[in-house]
Order: sequence, then C-alpha cells, then structure tokens
Amino acid sequence: MLKKHFLYSLLLSFFFFSCSSDETSMETSVRKYIITFTAGEGGTVSTIGGEYELGQTVNVTAIPREGYIFKDWSDGNTDSTRVILVNGNLNLIANFEVPSDFDSISNTVLLRQVVYGADSQGGEVEVVVEERVSVTAISGSRHKVFENNEIFYIIQLNEDNNVVYGEDGTGRFFMTSHNEMPQLIDNHILSDVNLNMEVYYSNAQHPHDSNAPSEAYEYIWDNGDEGVIGGKQFIASKFKNTEKYGTPVDVSAVKFGNKWRAQSNSDSDYGPITELVYKELATLTYKDIIFEYEVDLYNGEEDFLEKIKPNFDKVYENLNGTNAIDNLNTIYIYGGRTYTCGGESKCDENIGYIWCFTTIPDVGLYTHEIGHTWSLRAESPVDWDKWQFFLENYYCSDYALQNETEYFAEAFMCYFSGQQLLIDFPNQYQLTNPVREQLDLLFN
Repeated sequence: MLKKHFLYSLLLSFFFFSCSSDETSMETSVRKYIITFTAGEGGTVSTIGGEYELGQTVNVTAIPREGYIFKDWSDGNTDSTRVILVNGNLNLIANFEVPSDFDSISNTVLLRQVVYGADSQGGEVEVVVEERVSVTAISGSRHKVFENNEIFYIIQLNEDNNVVYGEDGTGRFFMTSHNEMPQLIDNHILSDVNLNMEVYYSNAQHPHDSNAPSEAYEYIWDNGDEGVIGGKQFIASKFKNTEKYGTPVDVSAVKFGNKWRAQSNSDSDYGPITELVYKELATLTYKDIIFEYEVDLYNGEEDFLEKIKPNFDKVYENLNGTNAIDNLNTIYIYGGRTYTCGGESKCDENIGYIWCFTTIPDVGLYTHEIGHTWSLRAESPVDWDKWQFFLENYYCSDYALQNETEYFAEAFMCYFSGQQLLIDFPNQYQLTNPVREQLDLLFN
C-alpha cells in the first residue's frame, strides 16, 4: 500500500513539474525587438522608439523644423506619419530638406526680389520680397516662364529646381523680357568649344510700347570652370549685322550660377549672336604687370615679349616718375581678328584692367587705356565736372567728343605719348593750355 502511494505521488509530481515547465516555456517565448527612430538635419521625430513585442504597432511622425520639409525615411517611405508593425529590429532615419523654389504640384515658383524703399531718415534701404508666382513650362527646357503684365520672363532653375539669380549685383531673376511666350529654338551659334547653348526666341509687339523691339533672343550657356571651357576662354563675339568681331563686353553676359546669360534683338545695330570665340590663353608678368595673350598668335613666351616690349617699354618710360601705372594689374591682348574697337578698360575699386584687341598694341592705345584705369579708380582725384567743361570748350580729338572720360583718356595720351601726333596732325589732336595745366597739377 505504501509502495503504491509512493508511485502515485511520484507520478503526480512528474505531471505537476511537467505542466509547470510548459507554462514557463510559453512565457519566455514572447519575442521582443528594438525599434529606433532618429532625425536627420532639419527636423525631429515624435518618438525615439524602444523595445517592443512581436506584433505590436508603433506610431511615429517626422516633424520638420522651420525652413525645412520632410523628404523621406531611410527605407524610402515618403509618409511623414507611419504605423510600424513590429516583426524585427528596425532603425529608421527621417530625412529633411530645404524645399525647392519650384513646386511641381502647384506649378509655382518662389521668387525673391530686391526692392528699394525709404528708411526713417529718408535714405534708401534694400528689402527682400518673396512671392510665389504661377509659371509656365517651356517645351524642351527645364526653365520656366513667369508672365507679369503681359511681359514674359525666363526663370532659370538649377538641378535642384531652385531659382538661379544673376551675380551682377542686382540679384535679378531674369536676363531680359519677352513680348510673348519665348520658345526654345535650334542653336546655330559657332564656337571653338561645346557651349551647351540654349537659345530662346520671341517676336511680338510690346503690349505697352510700340517703339520697343519686338524680336528678342535670349542665350543661356555653360560657364565652365570659372569661364574656362576645354582649356579655352571667351575672348570675342560675332553678330549677324556686323562684319567685325565684338569684344566680350559687347555680349553683356551675366553670370547666373554655372551659366552665362545674354540677350540681343534684331532691331539693334548688332542683331543676334552668330559666333562666340574661345581661345587658349597664356600669362606672364613683365614690369610687375600681368599680360594675358592668345597662345596660337605667338611662337611662345619669348616671341610674345619680343613683339610687345618695344611699345610697352616706351609707354613705361613716358610714365616714369608718375603714379599713372601703379594701379594697373592686367593687360589682356586678344588679336587674330578685326574687332569693332581697339581697346577697353575697367577698374574694380582701385585695380585696373586693360584689353587690347590687336596682336601688337601701339603706344597710343596703351597710353589711352592707362588714362582710363588711372582716372576711373575708386581713389581717383579727377574732377569730372571740370573735364566736362573742357570737353565742351576745348577740342582734343574727334574720339574725345564722346564723353568726359574719353576726353580725359585722349588728353592723357596726348600729354604723355602724343607729342608727335600734336605736331604731325594739329587739326586732329590738340592739347590746349588749360587742359595741359590741369594735367600738370595731377601728375607733377
């Protein structure tokens, strides 16, 4: 009897412990997983996640900060709010971005324009105004057209669909205006390099000005690497209505991001662009002046110096003892073709630059343009009202009749390098005593 009781107890104990073991196994078989949520630059997430059981759901929302929009999750999902079903470990990153100016859904573009107003003291103040405007697509182009008061403007968009603004100090979004919806036309402009040129055309009467040009061309082409394309730089232009080549300035191109933009019309003296000349250039320094020249016009550096030194040395000698050449930084010598003008010059603050459009500049050309760079610098002592008076009362040359700055440059040339011209051509070049005395005051 005792033996039976012991066997029964043993069986009961086995059954009990067997049941207890099964229950423990059921409890430990519930799986748990780690779910994490993180935010990239420009936003936050509503939860960072944690440990969850299999089959649970987790709600999460990506929240952009001001100035950003939600882009997507790291798994490619584009819903900002999600319900995640837990079935394994998961790490999700919310990505944010600055919104593009162009909105393809509403077909609008956010434009930023600089306008000028008056401050409390009556002075002028710049104000940036933002406005979202409706735009129209141009067939075959990524750019858009904005119409305002029956006038059409091409808005240049970059690869991220953001507006590209001009870098000429105005901050403008357009290069020129059109009297009708411009069309992208075939490009027939000749060039030494691949410009990746886009040409836009319109031809309609101006809705508010019958005297305004009707036909308009607008050009957009690659800027290359700071203006260099295939190792060559832009040095000349050709227009339909001109036999001679224009200078780079004649194109009046404005940099918009990584593109150049320019415009022309058939009603002007030049007409549409037919050629843009790009050439390989070399540089050297002589008498502390940088010279840049076309490589294929000379047989190396020595040949270039041999050709330009005699005339430049003469000018350098004529200006010796003055500060007339002190601010001159670079002389660009572009020849090989007949240009519409002999030279150009400009100053960036006090730094002077000269372009000579001939293979071998003469003494007069050098001196005339140096007169510009000296007189037009930011710290110039020239009283332009006085030179306007000279222009109106004392003849210097026919070329000097254009304006007071050309008058000064011609007088400067006659004063330093034109003594023989004054003797040989007294009716064409004159330097009267009042003008000479003023130059004496400036340079002696």
